[in-house]
Parts: sequence; structure tokens; C-alpha cells
Amino acid sequence: MTVKKRYAILTGDIVNSSKLTISGRKKLLELLTAFFSTYKVKSKNHLALKINFEIYRGDSFQGMLETPTHALRIALLIRTFLQSKIVTNTQILSVDARIAIGLGTINAQAITLAESDGEAFRFSGRLLETLKKSPNKIAQKSSRAKMDEEINLSLILLEGIISKWTTMQSEVIYYKLQGYTEVIIAEILKIKQPAVNQRAKSASWFAVEQLLNRYEILLAS
Repeated sequence: MTVKKRYAILTGDIVNSSKLTISGRKKLLELLTAFFSTYKVKSKNHLALKINFEIYRGDSFQGMLETPTHALRIALLIRTFLQSKIVTNTQILSVDARIAIGLGTINAQAITLAESDGEAFRFSGRLLETLKKSPNKIAQKSSRAKMDEEINLSLILLEGIISKWTTMQSEVIYYKLQGYTEVIIAEILKIKQPAVNQRAKSASWFAVEQLLNRYEILLAS
């Protein structure tokens, strides 16, 4: 019996994007494009991830990940990137995203993700509608109910941590998620290494890292 390959589909939108000015929305689109260009299929990025991403209406997006174990890490990368890249010439953006992770098979992969179909797409799309009515900003749906239950309960607790992050903490976590050492992060941000360590500690990086490890183990099992 042949086991069909499973994918992760990340469907998301920007929280309160309608409150942005025209220049703010332009900056947001630039940020999303820059982030997704970093992780597009033929790119060379620090995590060696290959993701097919598409942007819709300037404030919604969808990505297909062939390695589902990285789905939560990518979701957190998107959020921390947006939370830490917030300055325009005319305003300070307070930007975040809600992201629905759908795990499953794909029946038909078209030229664009919008035209593709399969259980992973359906799980992700329907879950995003549910998330719009929830204080949580990341959730997962698959055919494995017990696994989803454990992960989603953990994500509720994670949201409590994320909600307290400052811009500077989000910036450090963004690089931590990519596996950079604190020395390298300090060089990138032009600060001292102890300052990087302090921001990571105050952002509860240890707990985030443990959750990511557990997530990857669950999805690999």
C-alpha cells in the first residue's frame, strides 16, 4: 500500500490591516514579499527550507511546506519578522498575523496555490475562519485529533508568552528561530551578546524552543 505524501499548508492574514494607512499597507506588502522571497523554493536561506508562498490582496497569504515538521517554526518566523520590522516614514506599524496550519495530503497541485486542492488546503482554510473568532493566532488541524489537541493546547499557552514580547524581543527570537548564535545575533543587531541573552531569556526562548522540539517529534511520529 502506497502512503501518500503529507504537506503543511499555512494560510494566514494580517491582524487589523484595515487600520493601516496607504503607506503602511505598502510597507506591509514590502515586508511580506521580502520575507517570502527569503524562503521561496529556489532560495538559499539559513534553515535550508523550501516553501512555495503566495500573497493575496496585500494582507493575506498562503504557503505550502513539503516538510510539515517545520510548520510551527515558519509560523513563528512570520510573526516575529512582522513584529520586529515595523517602522515606516510616516507611522509605526503594530503588525501581527494569524496563521492556520493544515496538515494532510494534496489531491491536485495547480500552477497557483489558490487553484490547488486537498485535505491540507481544506483544513487550513476552514481553520483560519475559526481563528478569526479566537484570541489565539496560531492553530493546527489534521486528521490526527489527539495530536492536534495537544499541540493546540500548547499553542494557547505559547500565545500568552508571545503577547508579552516587545519589538526588541521579537527581533532576537526571529534570529534564534533560524539557529543563529547569540554572538552572530549581536553582530547583526549591533548590540552586546549579554543583551541578546537577556532579551531571549525575558522572552522565554527556552520554553519556545522546547515546544518547537516537541512539535517536530510529534509530527515526525
